Amino acid sequence: MTPAQIEIARRSALLSDTPDHVVDAFLSCASVARFDQGNTIQSQGDAAQCFFIVLEGWVKLFRITANGFEAVVGVLSRGQSFNDGAALCGRGHGLCAEAASNCTVLQFDARQILSAIRNQPELALTILMNSLQQNAVLIGQLEQLKTLSGVQRLAHFLLNLCDGDAGSGIVSLPYEKTLIAGLMGLKPESLSRAFSRLKLLGVTVQHSTATIGNIAALRDFASEDPSEVWVRAS
Repeated sequence: MTPAQIEIARRSALLSDTPDHVVDAFLSCASVARFDQGNTIQSQGDAAQCFFIVLEGWVKLFRITANGFEAVVGVLSRGQSFNDGAALCGRGHGLCAEAASNCTVLQFDARQILSAIRNQPELALTILMNSLQQNAVLIGQLEQLKTLSGVQRLAHFLLNLCDGDAGSGIVSLPYEKTLIAGLMGLKPESLSRAFSRLKLLGVTVQHSTATIGNIAALRDFASEDPSEVWVRAS
């Protein structure tokens, strides 16, 4: 591991609030792995032997349903972790993980972590707290899927890429639109219609760049009562 990679790991959601001696114990069980875009990192149902922190690039988490549909659960970037609970419980992977771009991850051997926990129980507490935070994020995503229109979900996605709360802004779409559609719970054609509707709010898209003419107006729309949005869309 390079000093830069160690610093990313120390600042990650998993380890940022962890004492140095616990971080050192985690890192002693870690190795760096690289994956090209499209490569499989883990397959659904396989035995979970490792968990990961993303160091560079994007990782897509998804589940294959009984009818073969790909349901995107999340797209992770630098400092985010995945698969820790399954690996430590000895369960099979509940999700597939795929490199959405060329990416580098920190890979932790679950057997070594379990062995280290016997000497440092703080390791288990760190993983538990991180799993609870991940569950909170998933609950927020589920709430958006249940309560917001697809156009509002897309508005939230764009706002999360913005640095400011007012004025205008230009953001880069971090990955391909088909993946954005999956993350939003939309079909690609529905995503195209959602972008078209956002033109009325001053949002224009060219290739992988979105220009937001009025960030405040887009934020107001994203927070609007979804029933009003659905009525206007009908």
